[in-house]
Amino acid sequence: MNFLWISTVKLLLYSRIKIPCPDDGLWFIFQSMKAYGKLINGSLRSVLTDDRGHEVLSDVGQEFGGEDTAPSALELTALSLAGCLTTIWGIVAKNSGVSYTDFEVEIDAEKDSPMGTICKARATARVSSGEDRVKLEKCFEKVLKSCPVGQIWEKAGIDLTEELVIRD
Repeated sequence: MNFLWISTVKLLLYSRIKIPCPDDGLWFIFQSMKAYGKLINGSLRSVLTDDRGHEVLSDVGQEFGGEDTAPSALELTALSLAGCLTTIWGIVAKNSGVSYTDFEVEIDAEKDSPMGTICKARATARVSSGEDRVKLEKCFEKVLKSCPVGQIWEKAGIDLTEELVIRD
């Protein structure tokens, strides 16, 4: 198997390149991304759109002048981490031959002040499976190494602890 190491950010951002992850057979496709935000009618609600046409709403609570109709942008970061961990679990488990009947992630994040940002969080993953504990833990370790949103949190210096709870 040939491995390609990317050394320039420009190549990473503007090219479609498949890069293999040696342990689990995953191929990540790196490409540029665009995100757009637009306030709705002078409120604090925003429509967020990506360049593939998907939309998400964001808002802030009434205590901050919003209408509390959608998650805040900061809450969306925690939701993104949960979504990334669940999606990557599905991919890694399939590629590793790990069977399970249910997988869920709960993110418990703390802010450094009411108007501040996330300073620490705990990710609790719960899996229902009859598989061997060691096999499940190895799969979870691969997930943690492969989750791009988790890598962003790590680079941001957010103190993140992870736990895998195995249910039979």
